[in-house]
Amino acid sequence: MGRLTLLVSIFTFINLEETLAQTYFLNGTAQAIGEDCYRLTTTLGNQNGTVWYADLIDLNEPFDLEFTMNFGTLDGNGADGMVFVLQTAGTDAIGNTGQGIGYSGFEPSFGIEFDTWQNFDLTDPFADHIAMLRDGNVDHLNANNLAGPVNASSLVDNIEDGLDHIVRILWDPDLQEVEVWFDCEFRLMQGVDLVNTIFNGQNTVWWGFTGATGGAFNDQTVCLQENILSVGPNVTICTGASTQLIAAGDPNAVYIWEPIDGLDDPSSQTPIASPEVTTNYTVSYTDLCGIERTDEVTVEVSDLQVEIAKPLLITCDNPQVNLQASNNFNNDINYSWSTSDGNIVSGQNSSNATVNEAGTYIVEANFDDVCFDTFSIVVDANVSTYEAVVSADENIDCNNPELIINGFTNGEDAILNWNTGDGSIVSGANTLEVLVNEGGNYIFTVTNPENGCDNQAEIEILNNTIYPIVDAGDTDTLNCSSPFVELNGSASGLGSLSYNWTAIEGSIISGGNSLNPNVDEEGIYVLNVTDVSNGCSSSDEVFIFFDVESLVDLSSLVYPNVFSPNNDKVNEFFKPYLLDDPSYDLTGIMQTFEMQIYNRWGNLVYETTGFQRYWDGSMNDGSIANEGVYFYLIHYTIDCGDLVEEKVNGTLQLLH
Repeated sequence: MGRLTLLVSIFTFINLEETLAQTYFLNGTAQAIGEDCYRLTTTLGNQNGTVWYADLIDLNEPFDLEFTMNFGTLDGNGADGMVFVLQTAGTDAIGNTGQGIGYSGFEPSFGIEFDTWQNFDLTDPFADHIAMLRDGNVDHLNANNLAGPVNASSLVDNIEDGLDHIVRILWDPDLQEVEVWFDCEFRLMQGVDLVNTIFNGQNTVWWGFTGATGGAFNDQTVCLQENILSVGPNVTICTGASTQLIAAGDPNAVYIWEPIDGLDDPSSQTPIASPEVTTNYTVSYTDLCGIERTDEVTVEVSDLQVEIAKPLLITCDNPQVNLQASNNFNNDINYSWSTSDGNIVSGQNSSNATVNEAGTYIVEANFDDVCFDTFSIVVDANVSTYEAVVSADENIDCNNPELIINGFTNGEDAILNWNTGDGSIVSGANTLEVLVNEGGNYIFTVTNPENGCDNQAEIEILNNTIYPIVDAGDTDTLNCSSPFVELNGSASGLGSLSYNWTAIEGSIISGGNSLNPNVDEEGIYVLNVTDVSNGCSSSDEVFIFFDVESLVDLSSLVYPNVFSPNNDKVNEFFKPYLLDDPSYDLTGIMQTFEMQIYNRWGNLVYETTGFQRYWDGSMNDGSIANEGVYFYLIHYTIDCGDLVEEKVNGTLQLLH
């Protein structure tokens, strides 16, 4: 059984002749030569022409195309042929000339070539031939050669005979088979999933013809029937409406439609059907090959009914939902969406509208301005959020290098997340308590898992980790004359500062908690300064040397037994001296010194405890002692290399 061509439902007052017109787009060297015939190439070299039907064809539906092809009159020097093509490039598409037959360059595509030139590099057979190809391929050894080649005619090798050859191409989407008939004889059949294998799931494509010449040429034409495209087999119309029925076949054949009820002309190829009830029509006719065929179509008469599938909830995870309208007609329906309290994002005049707000949505379906129906649906939204609160008791400082920020939410099943752009998260990024170790802005995000809606709270943690600036002072030197030095530390900071000196192989005499301690040993002295406000500490160190050149050999130390304080600048003082170096002032290296002077009657006449380390002949009452013999007691310590402590006594004579 054949397939019946159907137009969408129309009405008797519409210009039906306009609805029968079928439009083609021509490119390159293609020319319209009248009566639905198109010349793709002439007898000139390197020509390239294409003819494309204006409307897409649906590969989910079957088609049965009958047309004639004329390959010109040049045989030995005639070329290159024509190709029936399904493609997605559009109605201005054109391929490559010469042996590409205008088809090479189309991808994705499906082609049936009618090749009239033997190209040895493409493994063409000697005879004019037919093959099924894909993706612009014309090489028969290529994997994209799907079927063939086979001789175009079963009777002769040459089809460049100036005759119109009848070609029939059938597509069965259920069996996924393509058939080719040439001059009313079956020539080739191939199973192929056009939609999924060739066109990657796309079911609507353009169809038409390509033709090309190279060094050889021919006058190549294709003639199409006025009602070539068959679709169907069912159509729905409203009560009181009409629809155009179109049968394929020879326009000059006799057509018999049954039953005749509701038909304006039951002997026409394209009668107008206006049944009052659902009717199954059958038509008998003769195709271009003179074969008797029978087609049938059911015209269903029904009131238009539209409905909307229940949509999903609008949520934060799904901020837009699709409203899908459907109807009980098989024809094209016009839709119009409206709402008074929602918002339509797109598709206001299509069957599929996209909305992004809760509300009531109404769709009106319109079939040819005669059949109408409306349907409304309520779209709900769930965009509720959980509470998000954050708090922290402190900021980051040296006393608190890490702290916990506390989050709170009233959602027991909430999804928690902490993040920061300028801080640092140590742990707990997906808990209520996050541990951080740097100042910065921290964002607490609480997500409702039911709808994906977020709520956020933000807190700024200050980073109070400014360290004091510390200088332990300059390097200094100890010697026997200066057995201790005062260190000169300095420091500055934001808050109140505390100081602490420590010694590495040294000795701090006093002031260890000040900037200026006294030290009496060689070593490294470290000043550590802490800012009490934030606990941040800095340190610096200074090295104190001991001048070994200042060491004194005390083995020749003696006391004089006579002195004369008479201002003659000779032997003016009673004090110890070195026999090896009488000019060296030993009093300068004594750490302690005590001296008592007694007269011959045992009376204490003079005493010193260290400030004055000699006797100049004066007594404690300020008077000058008389000449005579005196008794002395001395106790001293000297730390200059080795520690020396002595208690000595003896007699001396004072002379004036």
